[in-house]
Amino acid sequence: MKYKITLDDLRLIGIGFIPAVATLYVVYYAAYYLWWIPFLVVFPALSYFFGMVFEEKVMICYEYCKSFFKKALDK
Repeated sequence: MKYKITLDDLRLIGIGFIPAVATLYVVYYAAYYLWWIPFLVVFPALSYFFGMVFEEKVMICYEYCKSFFKKALDK
């Protein structure tokens, strides 16, 4: 299938080129300067998830260590 490119097509590409470059420029610099914003959302959610997963294991270990050291220091 051959597509014949006309001057109208090139005109539309030319008209859309500047706004496309400007948009990419703005998006690039927004991503460059605002890279830390996803961490505000991801880290608290990830911390909450790991806290829910490991809380029981950490508390068991904490109580075991506490009782072990209490027995060791009482001797």
